[in-house]
Amino acid sequence: MAEEVSKNNRRRTWLVASVGLIAGFVGFTVLGPEMVSWLYKPPVDSLSCAPTVDLALTKFVRFQMGSALFGSALALTGLFFWRRFFRRRAEAKLGAPG
Repeated sequence: MAEEVSKNNRRRTWLVASVGLIAGFVGFTVLGPEMVSWLYKPPVDSLSCAPTVDLALTKFVRFQMGSALFGSALALTGLFFWRRFFRRRAEAKLGAPG
């Protein structure tokens, strides 16, 4: 029984850590361009490269979010087939004479 409780605690810990990681990634993705652009805007507006930097950061964030969504879809698809493979393997072992 203690082993099962420990297993559930580990799973819950990893789940919370994963949710926090994802929330932080999405949060910084949304707020990142503005925060990073503060570092690149010169105090004088005459020779400013801020619009170019803002555009580059916006494109980077869009690519980052697209890659994250694609990665999530790919991982979920892989998980679906992984579970299906092991479920069929277990069913085959149960159904086999022996």
